Amino acid sequence: MQLCDAVVMHIERAVIAERIIVATDLQDINRLLPHATAQAEAMGASITLVHAISPMYASSLEGAYDPVPRATILQRAKDVLLERARGLIPGGIRVDTAVRIGSAGDVVWEELQRAHRSMLMMGTHGRGPLLQLAMGSVAHQILPKAKIPVFIVGPHSGVRHALPRRILHPVSFASTDYRESCATAIKIAASYGAELTLLHVVEDGFAVSADPQRSMLWAKTMLRALIPETPVLKVNVQVAQGAAAGEILRTAAAMDADWIVLGLPQHPPTSTFREAMVFEVVGAARCPVLTLGREAGLADAASCCA
Repeated sequence: MQLCDAVVMHIERAVIAERIIVATDLQDINRLLPHATAQAEAMGASITLVHAISPMYASSLEGAYDPVPRATILQRAKDVLLERARGLIPGGIRVDTAVRIGSAGDVVWEELQRAHRSMLMMGTHGRGPLLQLAMGSVAHQILPKAKIPVFIVGPHSGVRHALPRRILHPVSFASTDYRESCATAIKIAASYGAELTLLHVVEDGFAVSADPQRSMLWAKTMLRALIPETPVLKVNVQVAQGAAAGEILRTAAAMDADWIVLGLPQHPPTSTFREAMVFEVVGAARCPVLTLGREAGLADAASCCA
C-alpha cells in the first residue's frame, strides 16, 4: 500500500542502516547479495563483505617450502571475494572488504564491534535432524548477543522479493518486551509499505484454560491492541494452536511471507527451549528471517533497520 509522503519521510529518518555487513564463506554469496543489494539501494547503505581464513590454512601457506606472506594471503582472499561479488552488486553501491585470519565466529564478531547503525546479513546451511550443529558456531555465537539486527538467509530461502511485501511477526506474550518487538516490526513493515501479520501461538503444552476457544479469543484481542490507532499499513492478526516453530513456518508458507521478523527476548537471556525454536525456524523457513538484537534493545534495532 502507498503511504502518504509525510509518513514515508518520518519513517525513512527513523529506520535506516548505514552499512550492511555480509558474512560469507563464498559458497553462499549468490544467495546473500540479492538481499544485501536491494536493501543497500533502499537505504543508501554501503556493503562490507566479511570473510574468515582458517588459521590452519594460513599457517600451511606461511610454513610452506615457498612461503606466502600473511599480507599476500589476505590480499588474495580480498581479490577473490571482490571477483565473486562482481556483477552481483550494482556500481552505485560502495563496497569494501574485511578479511581476517581466524574462526568465522570470531572474525564476524570482531567486525561487529565496529558496527554503528549497521545490519548483519549471513547465510546458514543447516539441514535435517542435526540442524543446530550443521548451522555451525557462527549463528550460535552471534545471535544471543548481537546488538544489531541479524538478517539470516537459510538454506531453503528463495529470492522472490528482496524487498518484502508480506512480513510475519510472531508475538509471544510470555516475553516482557513483546510490545517493543511488535512496535519495531510495525515500523519495519511500514518503511517498506509491506503487509504485516501478527501471529500468536497457543502452545499445546502450555494451555492453562479449559476453554481453548476463549484463550484464542483473548489472544486475538491482545494482538489487536498492539495495532496503532492510526495505522500506516495493513496489519492482520492470527492465532494458532500447536508447536511454536511448526505453526510459525506453516503460517509463513500459507501467507507466502517474504520475511519473518523474530524479536529475541532481552531479559532473561533466551532459554534453551526458545533458542531451539529460533534455530528451527531459521533453518527451515522458505524466506529470510530478521532477528532483532536484544542486548542493545529493540528500539535500537528499529533505528538501524529499514
